[in-house]
Amino acid sequence: MVTVFVKRILLFAILPVMLWYGIQKASNQILDKEILEKSIESKTQLLENDYRGTKIIVAGDSRAERQIIPDVLSDSLNLPAINIGVSAGDLVSLNAAIEKYYKTKEKHIFIISTSSWQINDGAIDPGYMSLKSYQQLSLLEKSDLYSQNIGEMMRMELRILKYTMLNVLRRSSFTPSYSSDIIDMKGYLQVDGLISTEESDSTIYNQLRDHPFYKNADLDGIRWSLFENTIKKLAGSNHLFILIQPPVAPYWKKKLKDLS
Repeated sequence: MVTVFVKRILLFAILPVMLWYGIQKASNQILDKEILEKSIESKTQLLENDYRGTKIIVAGDSRAERQIIPDVLSDSLNLPAINIGVSAGDLVSLNAAIEKYYKTKEKHIFIISTSSWQINDGAIDPGYMSLKSYQQLSLLEKSDLYSQNIGEMMRMELRILKYTMLNVLRRSSFTPSYSSDIIDMKGYLQVDGLISTEESDSTIYNQLRDHPFYKNADLDGIRWSLFENTIKKLAGSNHLFILIQPPVAPYWKKKLKDLS
């Protein structure tokens, strides 16, 4: 009876975990040099082809993409500039793009917008964890981080498996695609509209409760370690990196006050 029970535990618990672990190890080796984020790779490749000799590269998330104009930098510093920032662009995916497109080239100055969600273990909603970041986590880290959102973890695993199979079958040929208007602006995305600096208490409360930037804030966990390790990798390159934190919303100011 005991022997049958042990066999069942082995069959239905231990073996699937071992298989999953083996697939993870193989996927990490196969996808090691891949960026896994089409928007970052497309924009980087197209701008690198169209504007050779660039010295200043604006990068990071949407606040870099929409708030830093390459031509203004070029006019002020007399150095050619482009903007490879994308919505939800993260440091881990950017490092992969630098490794692929700028590793052996002359020294560049990178101005990188980094937002708080990149180090927040609570920000695991769809769109707030890049596939490259997820791929670099261990099995235990993934299980811990997504313990309250197994469905999203399974979705990410399926995406990893898809990219792995495409690479194995050599069907992952990449064709860059991005808005020609944005490429013509050297990567800058112009956004029109009014910015409100005043928010009601109820709006602030709802944002802090529901928005992935702020809810369940844990800024000293798994994602911070990943972010910190990526900074160390960047520091080992021959480029100069300037990390910036753009102006933040009233919600984040209140969250910081509460956390302190």
